[in-house]
Amino acid sequence: MRAKHFTSWSAAAAASLVLPAVLTAVLPDARWPALLLAAWALAAAIVHAESMRRANRRLLARLADEHRRFWLQALSQQRHDWMNDLQILYGYLRLQKLHNAMETLDRIRERMERESRISRLGSSELAYFLLSFRALSDNLRLDVRVDERLSLEGSEEERQRMARAVIGLVEAVRSRAARGAETGNTLRLDFRRGEEGLELRLEFAGETADEEGLRREWDRALAGAGRIRAFWRHGGKGGEDGPAAERSRAGSGEVAPEAGPVRKQPGWSAEVVFPCRRKAE
Repeated sequence: MRAKHFTSWSAAAAASLVLPAVLTAVLPDARWPALLLAAWALAAAIVHAESMRRANRRLLARLADEHRRFWLQALSQQRHDWMNDLQILYGYLRLQKLHNAMETLDRIRERMERESRISRLGSSELAYFLLSFRALSDNLRLDVRVDERLSLEGSEEERQRMARAVIGLVEAVRSRAARGAETGNTLRLDFRRGEEGLELRLEFAGETADEEGLRREWDRALAGAGRIRAFWRHGGKGGEDGPAAERSRAGSGEVAPEAGPVRKQPGWSAEVVFPCRRKAE
């Protein structure tokens, strides 16, 4: 939503100026039409300002209400996840399966650590987007991993550019992820520090539409911020990108990615680099 700059009352007030303006033109020698026009213009300006104030107040109230409902939904989903984990933990404890209970606790601790690392990425905009993504999307699940002590580097403008580029990449995938897919759509993001700067690996499991359009939108999102270093398909779909990506890796001496659980499903993987002026630690 954008702030309004004109309302129906503003239009009516502006249109009403026609009458005193016509009188001023018809009676150029009389003083009262000019005085009437000035007073009318002042009244029209007051009406316009008051109507704009009320319209923008209503707009801000709607935005605040939407924001509250969004966070209530996000908190409800978080509570649902915690309740599921606690019920599983309680069940294991009742059955005295301590090994399984410890695994559940480790999983909870790992999730808390991942969320903590996301919040320390160095961009409040990106952290907000990643942590609240589940409340935004119903057709794509996000799994985010961040290396320990990793943070976006560079000036405030550079960090903002990288953050918006990452958001653009994810939004492009979300808009093209097939709805109602039997296996579900999962996008894993791995943030790590590399020799060239910040490296982001994306692994998608599921179905996407218009892959060429996805690549074009990625190029627009990355303009001036980063570049796509590799892109390959997996899960039996083959195609030219998979072998080509492996050949480019072999030619550069880069180690090919290890097989993981995400790659067993149809989908694709990509690597994006955000160059940084400072060398990696």
